[in-house]
Amino acid sequence: MKRFLTVGCVAAVLAATCIASAVATLVMGLIANYPLALAPGMGINAYFTFTVVMQMKVPWQTALGAVFISGLVFFVLTAGLSGTRSNPHPPGLTIR
Repeated sequence: MKRFLTVGCVAAVLAATCIASAVATLVMGLIANYPLALAPGMGINAYFTFTVVMQMKVPWQTALGAVFISGLVFFVLTAGLSGTRSNPHPPGLTIR
C-alpha cells in the first residue's frame, strides 16, 4: 500500500491546522467578542481524513464537499435563530 502522508506533508498539514485554529480563535475573540478557542472543531479533519477517505475509500473531493455542505446547512440553521435564542454565554465571558 502506498503511503498516504509523507513526513513533509504531515508537517505542512500540522502547520496549516495550527494557523487556521489560531486565526479562527483570534477572529472569534476580537471581532465576535467571544474569546473561545475554536481548535477543538478541527477534529473533523482527522475524522474525514482517516475514516471517510482512507478507510471508507470515499474520494477526498466528495468528503470535502460533504464538509462544505454541512457547514452551509449549519450556517443557514443558526443564522436565522441568532436573534430568537437566549445568550448561552455568561456575561463575564464577553468582552465589551
